[in-house]
Amino acid sequence: MIGSATWGNTVTRIVVWARLRDLASGAEFAMINTHFDHRSEPARIRSADAMIDLFQGGELDELPTIVTGDFNSRAHDSGAYTTLVTDGPTVDTWDSAAQRVTPAWGTFPGYDDPVEDGDRIDWVLTTDGLVTSRAAINVWRDASGAYPSDHAPVQALIELP
Repeated sequence: MIGSATWGNTVTRIVVWARLRDLASGAEFAMINTHFDHRSEPARIRSADAMIDLFQGGELDELPTIVTGDFNSRAHDSGAYTTLVTDGPTVDTWDSAAQRVTPAWGTFPGYDDPVEDGDRIDWVLTTDGLVTSRAAINVWRDASGAYPSDHAPVQALIELP
């Protein structure tokens, strides 16, 4: 049910998706953005399963898909990551990129200086057929030294099939 908190989450969460067409090539693809629960691992796993249902048999079935979000889960070490990547249908662009153009910053520095090799809880994922040439974790600051967010943005240069 929309707006429910039935998986152990205390805050309602959302997934937003769009079916898109590249104007240059005419290729169709899907874009999904989400924000998983920050407290409940079972809710994050159920959210991952529900998202997979969108692009495997659901409304986005068979479309190359890009997934972005704050997963509130450590890459390589969480149930949501295992569901989506390790045992699932997506690829982590940080791992698959031909080139990483930044250090492996943690993505939730909370307005403090980022920590190299910190927890990466924000990810860009893709389904098969998409190729990532570059990936980055952006720790840009403005002229006063302030960070624009409590999270470090994750970026990937992805080629459509």
